[in-house]
Amino acid sequence: DKSDTTVYLISEEWNGDSGADSKHYVYMDSKQAKAKSRQLVRERKTGGIISEILDEYDFVEESADTYYSCWRDNDYDGYHYNLFIEEIHLK
Repeated sequence: DKSDTTVYLISEEWNGDSGADSKHYVYMDSKQAKAKSRQLVRERKTGGIISEILDEYDFVEESADTYYSCWRDNDYDGYHYNLFIEEIHLK
């Protein structure tokens, strides 16, 4: 149906030395959403929550086209970062 609108919701959530928080971003274009998600991960690796654990021996990360996740293997509750892109169809 041509009246449908698709939005792409980026959701971040994390916990670490700097505390726990979450942020959300909405895009109308999937390429822009994916570009923003890559930018966010780069920023978090260079000066944000991911940089707190990046060099730890038990650092684990997983990623695909629509998500990125990392954590300390023995302390997920204390140190983790997750980013997901969700495609939402609105009528």
